[in-house]
Amino acid sequence: MDSEKRLKLTYAVATERGRRQENEDCATVGISPTSGRTEMLAVSDGIGGGLAGAELSRHALAGAKRAFESGLAIEDVVAAAEESVATCRASLDDWSVMAGPCDPFNLARIDGAGATLVAMVLSDSGASLAWLGDSVAYILRDGRVSLLTPPHRAAGTERLTRALGFGQHPELASIEVRAGDTLLLCTDGVWSSLSCEETAMVLANNPLQAAATELVVRGAESSGDNATVILAKVAEIGRLD
Repeated sequence: MDSEKRLKLTYAVATERGRRQENEDCATVGISPTSGRTEMLAVSDGIGGGLAGAELSRHALAGAKRAFESGLAIEDVVAAAEESVATCRASLDDWSVMAGPCDPFNLARIDGAGATLVAMVLSDSGASLAWLGDSVAYILRDGRVSLLTPPHRAAGTERLTRALGFGQHPELASIEVRAGDTLLLCTDGVWSSLSCEETAMVLANNPLQAAATELVVRGAESSGDNATVILAKVAEIGRLD
């Protein structure tokens, strides 16, 4: 039997609040219950403003992480994130009613609140992707950065056409992953401000954590928005005979 490659990720995470009052972005990684290795990456951006958006993105990724670390496939990971957002929205809505004019979450627009999600699950045969909204994933290979997940926005606008919290289905994709690739997941505060060429230059000239930090600092300074990124370097850790 031919030997099979085994892959691992080395990752870095960075976030900047920008000029916003709150940071509504969130990022997480998940540990595979079978391999014990980091194999899930996920980024979310809250929709709804302020503390409400921050709560929704955190709950989305908490649900996704629990599902992945329970051994569920990526479609079920997204379903768990959707359920967590719905539960959080209901709780925030109840809080808003009780708090009245003293409501710290400012939930007048709770019906339009939700979260974006981009999630990637690595296996030794490649990577699976799922996304809703305008948080996206890229891959750096052979010095070139390529977009893997086109953002769900109406043409020529920033209006989202898909997001968690509205019962919509994620878009799914699978890609080949090689040792030496760098994977990048980020919110719109990063990709809306940096071209693929600029991003490739930052990745080429910096260690992983320094590159993550530089990307979010540049993004936040340019856009004023929250900016969050996960970078993951793919390496081979040996082969199974």
